[in-house]
Amino acid sequence: MSAACQSSLSMTESNSSLGMSPDSSVTLECGIAAFGVANLTGELLASIRKSPEAHTAMPLAPSVARHCDEQTLAALFAVGEAMRKMKSTTADFEAWGIVASTRFIGRSFFAQSLEKFDREGPWNTSVQVVPHRSLHSTSSTISLAIGSHGPNVGVGGGSDGEGQALLAATSMLDEFNLPGVWLVLAGWTPELNVDASGAPTEECRCHALALALKPPRDVRGGLSFRIVPDHDAFEESVTSTGNSHSTSWLSLLTTLLHKELQNLNVIAPLCDGLRAELVWNSASSAAHSTTTSDQAASDLRAAS
Repeated sequence: MSAACQSSLSMTESNSSLGMSPDSSVTLECGIAAFGVANLTGELLASIRKSPEAHTAMPLAPSVARHCDEQTLAALFAVGEAMRKMKSTTADFEAWGIVASTRFIGRSFFAQSLEKFDREGPWNTSVQVVPHRSLHSTSSTISLAIGSHGPNVGVGGGSDGEGQALLAATSMLDEFNLPGVWLVLAGWTPELNVDASGAPTEECRCHALALALKPPRDVRGGLSFRIVPDHDAFEESVTSTGNSHSTSWLSLLTTLLHKELQNLNVIAPLCDGLRAELVWNSASSAAHSTTTSDQAASDLRAAS
């Protein structure tokens, strides 16, 4: 279980020991102002690498993009798509925070670097692997591209990081009183496997989802995302399913956000003791209705 989840659980347990109900614990809530999606082939990734500004509408130099991991390029593309929907420019996000979750970033380049190190020694091995192919590289590059001076962090990095990223992004928005937070999830479908030289063993696509999260007061109606304490709605078997399939958040959210949003009401386990709710709120009503936990678990399994 992640440290963030443990922290939230500790808070809830402490409240219970003081005679407070779980409902009195802090609820994290935000509005989704816009979202962008990337579904990129190797050919398009190469094109973005050569001309990043043309594809992302961000002033990122090709000299920087040429070193970026493919998941970072997909993340930049998705953020650019969301910005276009918001009809915004990079100047509108200089105070925003950024949370990015990638899956095993840098595996191809690391394989190439290790093979080259073994063959030629350290002096001919690129130093770019650290700034551009490690956990915080994606959030840092997005920060550089949009000129953000807010906090940015990479979360997870493995097969269980996406749920942690959702929790980190909503916590960041609440804790630091930011005007907004970019939440970006990225990965490969099918999962990228490479040989000893770093070459993919099969054809796959790089996916990314960018969510522009804002405080609820700044999003009148529309999609709302909430994280709330939950001790009763999910039995152990369901909670275990949610934890073991946390990598499905990228697929699940991408699928859901392309449905008819006005009918969207989903509740799903996030981690032990917490649940996530994605609902549509009309401008005149903030009432939340949710699907059953069994249906939510089924959605998670289907998207994994």
